[in-house]
Amino acid sequence: MSLKWTAPARRDIQDLPDYYSRIDRNLAERMEHAVEVEPLRLLDHPYMGAQTVAAEVRKWRVRGTPYQLYYRVTGRDIVILHVARDAFWR
Repeated sequence: MSLKWTAPARRDIQDLPDYYSRIDRNLAERMEHAVEVEPLRLLDHPYMGAQTVAAEVRKWRVRGTPYQLYYRVTGRDIVILHVARDAFWR
């Protein structure tokens, strides 16, 4: 399996440092790193994310962050569609 990022998902990641660097530059770097590394776990277990109401779209929480990855398993690829902040995260 391979991991692919859509253009919207890449833009989501690029926006992370802007938001968190106002709070703490190190926090911004940790958040961005976590969002980029966490999906590697999906390569071994692509269906461990919860199903959503959208056809074939799953979601996976990025540990230690308020972010969820929305993705689709397509043949031999995991395609990250979107990175979204969970408004209810604590």
